[in-house]
Amino acid sequence: MVTQVTNPSYDRLSGTGTVNERNRVVAKVLESNEIGVEITRASSHAPTSLEVTVPIKRSGKGSRRTLSLPLNGTQARALYEALSKFYSQAE
Repeated sequence: MVTQVTNPSYDRLSGTGTVNERNRVVAKVLESNEIGVEITRASSHAPTSLEVTVPIKRSGKGSRRTLSLPLNGTQARALYEALSKFYSQAE
């Protein structure tokens, strides 16, 4: 069984970098169960922000590196809705 979920912006954004590869950044994520997530809202009517931090490959000297992906509230909501739809269909 194959389950695939996309949101309306996926098709438009996934084409970025097909003509010029420098317009797309791809990080090699380590095989790890570790992920950092921070969701912030200053008050009940303040904008929401979300930051996802994942470990990526180590530097040449062996130092740990992470990829930080900050999202605004609208982007976080789109991510939540796509994940929610995917996991509800997968069950």
